[in-house]
Amino acid sequence: MNIMKKTVIILLILAMLPLGVFAAFENTHVNTGNGVDDILAVAFTQEGYMEGSLEGTVQGSNDCTKYGEWYGLNYHAWCAMFVSWCADQAGIPTTVIPKHASCDEGMNWFINRGKFQFAPYYGGTYEPKRGDIVYFGAAYNSGNGYDSTHVGIVYMVDDTRIHVIEGNSSKKVQTVSYKKDIAYVLGYGVPDYSGESAKREPGVYITTASSLNVRSEPTKSSASLGQLAYGSEVEVTEVANEIWGKIAYNGKTGWISLDYCTMGYTVKYNTNGGSNAPQTQIKSIYADLVITSSKPARTGYTFTGWSTSADGEVVYKAGDRYTENKSIVLYAQWKVNTYTVTLDANGGTPATATLTKEHGKALSLEGSVPVLDGYKLVGWSSTKNGEPEYTSVYDGNKDITLYAVWERDRDVFTVTYNANGGENPPAAEKFTEGMSITITDKAPVRQGYTFEGWAYSGNVKWASVFAGDVYNKNASLTLYAVWSKETPDLTLIPGEGGRIQKYMSDDTLGVRILADSKNSISYISIDDKPIGIPGDLSEYVIELDTGKHTVTAEFTYNGGLWINPFSDVISKAWYYDAIEYCYLNNIMTGVDATHFAPNATVTRAQFVTLLGRLHGAAGITGDLPFSDVSSSHYYYEYLIWAYNSKIISGTSEDKFSPNAPITREQLCVILYNYEKYKGTHGNFNDKSLVDFSDNQSISSWAREAMAWAVYSKVISGSDGKLLPRNYATRAQAAVIIKNHTS
Repeated sequence: MNIMKKTVIILLILAMLPLGVFAAFENTHVNTGNGVDDILAVAFTQEGYMEGSLEGTVQGSNDCTKYGEWYGLNYHAWCAMFVSWCADQAGIPTTVIPKHASCDEGMNWFINRGKFQFAPYYGGTYEPKRGDIVYFGAAYNSGNGYDSTHVGIVYMVDDTRIHVIEGNSSKKVQTVSYKKDIAYVLGYGVPDYSGESAKREPGVYITTASSLNVRSEPTKSSASLGQLAYGSEVEVTEVANEIWGKIAYNGKTGWISLDYCTMGYTVKYNTNGGSNAPQTQIKSIYADLVITSSKPARTGYTFTGWSTSADGEVVYKAGDRYTENKSIVLYAQWKVNTYTVTLDANGGTPATATLTKEHGKALSLEGSVPVLDGYKLVGWSSTKNGEPEYTSVYDGNKDITLYAVWERDRDVFTVTYNANGGENPPAAEKFTEGMSITITDKAPVRQGYTFEGWAYSGNVKWASVFAGDVYNKNASLTLYAVWSKETPDLTLIPGEGGRIQKYMSDDTLGVRILADSKNSISYISIDDKPIGIPGDLSEYVIELDTGKHTVTAEFTYNGGLWINPFSDVISKAWYYDAIEYCYLNNIMTGVDATHFAPNATVTRAQFVTLLGRLHGAAGITGDLPFSDVSSSHYYYEYLIWAYNSKIISGTSEDKFSPNAPITREQLCVILYNYEKYKGTHGNFNDKSLVDFSDNQSISSWAREAMAWAVYSKVISGSDGKLLPRNYATRAQAAVIIKNHTS
C-alpha cells in the first residue's frame, strides 16, 4: 500500500514537469551504418544546445553539459567531448574516432596513426571532406609542435571554405565556416569510417611524450622499469592490444604505450663547435618536418644553416622541410665574423686605409704604414690624440678606427740648385735636421749671361743668396739662378765687405750695391764721380743708361754696431735688437729720420714692402686688379710680386686696402704663405698651440699658419696668450721678421 502511494506520487510529479525537460536535444537519429552520415546527423540533432544545464536550454557560463556528464568530466571545456559523444551515438568505435576530452590528445591520436593531414597554412595539400574531424589552434617550436585548442566536425566543403558543426562554440553547439588557408586551421583527423581500425605495426617508433614509462607488462597498472626521454628512438618488435609495443630495455623486455609514440625518425642538431643546440625534432613517417628556427651560438661566428656533414655545404635553413624517412644528424655551418679596421694616418699619407680582420686572428698592421715628414710612426691608438695601444698587430675583435701616433724624428733635408735657364747646376746637397749647410761656390753657366747669385724663385731681378751663406732652416729648399745679360761696357769694382750686382733688360741697366752682414756702404762713385749717401746704408740701387760705365763701391766693417738714429727706440727695449737688424738689412726704416714709431700699427702695404725687401723682390713689373693702388706708390713693385706669388690677396676683388692695419694672425698667414712660396715651411703640427690659453680664438683660416709660426719660433706670445686678433705693431713686426730669418 505504501509502495503504491509512493509510486503514484512520483508519477504525478513527473506528469507535472514541463514537457521536453528530458527530451530536449535528444538524439532522435536512427543509425544507418554509414559512419559519415550518422555522425553528422547526430551532431545536427544537437544544434542550438547551450551550456549551463544538462538539458541545454538555459544559457550559462559554467561548462555544464550532458556531454561532460556522459564523459564523466562535467564542468570542463567540452568541444572534444561533444565530438566523442556524437561518434559514440553514431556507433563509431574508438578505434576510428578516439574518445577524448583533450583536443591535443585527439589530434595526436590521429597523427600517431598516420591519419592526420595538415592544413595549407602548415604546408599540407590535403582537400578536406565531410566527416573529417578538424582541429584548430596554433604552431609552436618552429612549426614542429602544435597546440590544438578547439575541434569540430566538417559537414560541408566548398572551394575556399570548410563548414563545421562544433560544440562549445560561443558556449553552444552551432555551425561555423572558416577559410581553408588560415593559420587557425591546423589540420584534419581523417577517420576510417569503413570500420577498420588503423592497426599498429612493428617497426621503429619515436617517443613524443616528455617522459614515457617502460612497463613490465602491456598494461598501465604494471610496474615501471624506467622512462624514455622525449625523442627516443626505439624498435617495436611486437604490438599487443593495439596500443602496446614490445621493446628491449636495459637487457630486459618492456612495453610502452604507442599512443605516445609515432612511427618516424629523429632530426638531431650538432652545433659543430658552437653551443645551445636546438631540441631534437621528431619527423612522423606520415608528414614532412619543418626545420627549427632555433639557432646555435658561437662566439666570433655567424650561423649560416645546417649541413649533413661537419664540413659540408648548407643544405637546410630555418623553415625548410625535411621530407626523407630516415633519422639524420644536421651539423651547424659557420662563417667566421670579420671586422673592419680603418687606419687613419692622423695627418700622414695615405690619409686612410681599410683592412679586414678575421675573428680570433691577429691582424698585421705592418703592411699599411703611412708617412709624415719629420715624424716616425710609433703605434696606433683608438683615439685621435691617444697613446700607442697597438704596434705591429691589432688583436681585438670589433670594428674600429685606429689613429696613427707620431713622434718627432730627425729629418734629412735637401738644398736643390735650379739653373733657371742655364746649364750644369751644382749637385743637390743634403743635411740633417738641426744642422746647417753652406751655399756652394759652384755656379751654373749660361751663354750670353752673367751668374749673379741665387734666389728663392725664378723670376726675380736681384739675387738674395750667395756662395758662403749659411742655410739652417729645417726644410728643403730650391734655389734658382739669377742671371743678367753680359754687359762688356760696364765695369764693377766692389771693395771688401760687399758686392755689386747688375741687372740688364732691353733698355735698362740696374746696379745694386749690397753690403755684407755687419758692414755698411761707405763710398759709391759712378764713372769716378762720388755719390753722396746717408750713413749706415746696407743697400743702394742705381739705374743707368746702357752706355759705358764704371761703378765703384767701398764698405766699412762696423762689427754689428750701429748708430741708433731713433729717439723712440731705447736700448733696453725688448724689440731693440730686432729694429737694429731690420734697419741694417734695409728691411724696415723709420717713419722719418729720427722716429721708428715702434707702437704704431703695421699696415698691409708696409708689411708687403718689408717682406719684398727681405726677399729682394725689387724691380718686378706687371699689372694689379686693385683700384686703390697706383704704380707711383712705394710698395707697388713689391705688391706685384706678393700678389702674383699668392702670398697676399686683396680684401675684395678690386680693393687691396693698403692702409688697413694688419692683425697678428693675418701677419702670420702672409709670412706662412711666403714660406710655402719658397718651399721652406717644413713639418709641424697644431699641438704647438695648446699651451696658449686663447688658442681657440684663432680664426680657422689662420690656425695652420699660427701653428707654424709658434712651432718655428717666429712668434712667442705674451703672458701665455697669442692675441691673434690684436693689431700687430711695427716693433712686433720687426721681431717676427728677425725671428723668421735667424
